[in-house]
Amino acid sequence: MSAFCLFLSWYTQSRLAYFICALLFSILIVSYILFRLQINNIECLRKSGATASEDDVLDVGITLANSGFFSEDSLSISDSFPTDISSSTKHVFVGMVGKGAVVNFNYKGYCQKRGVYTLGPVIVGKNDFFGLFRKERRFYPPSKLIVFPRVFKVGFFPLGLRSSMPRYGRMVSRRSGEYEEFQGIREYVKEDGLRKIHWPLSAKHEKLMVRHFEQSSSYMGSILLDLKEADNIGMGKDTTFEYAVKISASVSDYLIQKGGNVQLLAYGDEPVLTGFGQSKEHHTRILETLAELEPESQLDFPAALTRLEPIIPPSSSLLVFLLDNDTNSQNMVRSLAAKKDLFVIEVIMSSSSFVDLAPAKEVLKISYEGPNLIKYYCSWRQGLEGIFSQSSTSQHETMAA
Repeated sequence: MSAFCLFLSWYTQSRLAYFICALLFSILIVSYILFRLQINNIECLRKSGATASEDDVLDVGITLANSGFFSEDSLSISDSFPTDISSSTKHVFVGMVGKGAVVNFNYKGYCQKRGVYTLGPVIVGKNDFFGLFRKERRFYPPSKLIVFPRVFKVGFFPLGLRSSMPRYGRMVSRRSGEYEEFQGIREYVKEDGLRKIHWPLSAKHEKLMVRHFEQSSSYMGSILLDLKEADNIGMGKDTTFEYAVKISASVSDYLIQKGGNVQLLAYGDEPVLTGFGQSKEHHTRILETLAELEPESQLDFPAALTRLEPIIPPSSSLLVFLLDNDTNSQNMVRSLAAKKDLFVIEVIMSSSSFVDLAPAKEVLKISYEGPNLIKYYCSWRQGLEGIFSQSSTSQHETMAA
């Protein structure tokens, strides 16, 4: 419009046209100056938790501070919360931050799917007074969010049996490296031997006191995940791999609470190894690893099992996830179990159920094949907690039958 008025004033030599042209140029210059000066003194910080679990609702706060000499009004503040598996949710606010003021904006983000996410960026924007220019600033406050897989309650799992106990009727010998840890002093009970009596303290308290020891767990269990892309069947959160991740997170939590040593194994472009551990911190490390894993490998499960075989200790337990039509992998697992004297738990995924997106009919929950192999069966949208809800008593009653 300024250019048109300039041409018109030159062509007609009209003073009014010159005046309009000068006015428009003045507005344009003032707008540009205001555009350059606005929101330069705005500072932004996002406040949110660093970790969450699937289906959690996370409170996210955005703090804006104005350290400038002028108030900033009609600000638009937008933030993205990318945990939705279908799209990145945008949250937009409009507000004013006065001179020297600090203003908080809050929203709730739904953590739909496990993963490692970067929230944002927070974009603060404003138009100049005349609306001719718009300025935006992108802020990148530290906002890494790890969404853990949801852990469900496991009623009983055979990997929870300690190696100091008979394993379904088998005698388990004591392994090298086992030892007893001193826990403290307690009162004598008739099951204690005389060797454990602490005689000086017994004389002091005028009753028998014993040294209390707890045997360190020598149980070792490995959880092996298949990262092959073609073996991941289903859609969204209801895929064979997502079910395997949830089961791994829940079973590892159960076993560590029982005092077992657990490791997570997988092989994609390179090996994924958490090492053995039996602490809450180790379970958190397992959850972090599970949050990052994606089934993007082209390596077949038998090839991955061959490469990870040296990491699986002999006479230990192994949890694997297999498709019901993958007989080659099932045979290889049995061969490895015989070779290294492994106690194997297989979670068999119903491939047709995940392809058709329909629950399998009359699917078994659990079956026993010999003293060293137990199978759990899983289909699309079948309650995982119900599959792993049998008590230890029912497990042994089924075995006896």
